[in-house]
Amino acid sequence: MLKGTLTVFAILLLSFSALATEVGDQAPCLNVDQIKVDGSRANHSLCDRNEGTQYLLLDFFQTTCGSCIDNLPNLTKLSIEAQTTTTTRLIAIDRNEQAVVDFVRKYQDLIKFEVPLDSKRAVAQAYNTYSTPTTYVVDKTNKVIYKHIGGWSDANYAELSKILAQ
Repeated sequence: MLKGTLTVFAILLLSFSALATEVGDQAPCLNVDQIKVDGSRANHSLCDRNEGTQYLLLDFFQTTCGSCIDNLPNLTKLSIEAQTTTTTRLIAIDRNEQAVVDFVRKYQDLIKFEVPLDSKRAVAQAYNTYSTPTTYVVDKTNKVIYKHIGGWSDANYAELSKILAQ
């Protein structure tokens, strides 16, 4: 019985993973609300870029995710280093909107980029991404050129740095 249950679970997991947005796929572009430090919001397309930038760095996170918080200093450093080539967004997939507002206020010294709120998980569903942190880099044709699930190592940071410097 347990073996059968585990087999079904493994098949479902593989099927679910097969639907996820991967390198080479077109990035879904949805409208999202950006949460600002003052708690206000601005609605825009997730794929909109800052003027002149060719890359979009998307990092899916949750306010209770330790690895997500650990990634923040490197994400901030990278977003500053690559600000001429890259628009960075930290996508909150928490259902508790107030927790996201509080998180943005708490880490406002580290958050130097937009924080779209995905409380209904429409973006996560479009990307089929529910594991946090998950990082994507999207090029100017809206094609995913990089994907990483989990916390960043020094090697991940170096790889992202190299990609975004091009």
